[in-house]
Amino acid sequence: MSKILMVSNEVNEVNTGETLRTYLEQEGYKIILAGDGETALNLTWQEEPDLIIFDLLPEKDSLAVCRALRQNSKTRPVPVLMLGTLGEEINRVMGLEAGADDYITKPFSYRELLARVKARLRRGKSDAAGKAFSESEQESLTYGPLIIDRRSHIITVNGIKQEFTPKEFKILYTLVSRPGKVFSRRILLEHIWGGNYEVNNRAVDMHVQHIRRKLSRLLPGTPPFIEAVYGIGYRVKDVL
Repeated sequence: MSKILMVSNEVNEVNTGETLRTYLEQEGYKIILAGDGETALNLTWQEEPDLIIFDLLPEKDSLAVCRALRQNSKTRPVPVLMLGTLGEEINRVMGLEAGADDYITKPFSYRELLARVKARLRRGKSDAAGKAFSESEQESLTYGPLIIDRRSHIITVNGIKQEFTPKEFKILYTLVSRPGKVFSRRILLEHIWGGNYEVNNRAVDMHVQHIRRKLSRLLPGTPPFIEAVYGIGYRVKDVL
């Protein structure tokens, strides 16, 4: 369940406070409320929300808190959606320059807000997944008879080079980088396809099948080391 921090000091205003909280909770989100900027900063540290929605008046208070979040390495990655009462371009520009990822002018529809919330959460998860993978990537990996070179995109099996498509290479590299760890299809989609939600889980399955077929030709008699975990995704064995 995604966690959203709502920062609002106008809880009785339409489109904010308890009304908006109720709507988002009905959509399956866990909502945390903060009534001022200082509380928002503290709760961001304590609760580690997946998204922050700002609706502070005067609007300059939202800008100040947003800047403070962006100056800290722990809170900097949290997506921020800012609600504004004024539609002038300067207000939107100031919000985005302060570090907001999106700016919505009142009045707005709940449907539009929900669409933007979902988009920001998807992008945030995709960015986080990409960061986690990139931090763990090495120039080359050795797994049994496999040597995977990330710079040249060459994979050798028992000294024999085997061609893989770019996506096949990335899937195999990802799985081998953490033997025994289960990677869900959704995580693989986000990492390999960059969060393209027009691509479905079947694409992952097809690419894994192609990888297995190529490896089986070079490792005859060896049981497949890419294992399917029912209902989740894939992993490679701890030891080949």
